[in-house]
Amino acid sequence: MSRVYLLVYSRELGTRTQLKTCLSKLPEVITWRSELPNSFFLQSDADARTIATAITECIGSETPRFIIAEIQNDSAWGWLVQESWDFIKQKQKSNLSRTG
Repeated sequence: MSRVYLLVYSRELGTRTQLKTCLSKLPEVITWRSELPNSFFLQSDADARTIATAITECIGSETPRFIIAEIQNDSAWGWLVQESWDFIKQKQKSNLSRTG
């Protein structure tokens, strides 16, 4: 069963472009979406630790600063576009293109 995570990162991890490239390559990440600065929504079957390890290895940063937290049903609130809420609620199918 896939889960949705929020990845929040600092510039020590890498640039937005580097992270987009990395996330698109990782088999641990089914798909991703970006709407807010310094963050991505990720869909994955893996746990947060596995994803974090994969990102760190992909980016190659010696001093990464980031957090990955699972977003569970009805545990998030805020102002996002509908497509992001659909992604969080896993209404977006994994075969749709990655956006951001």
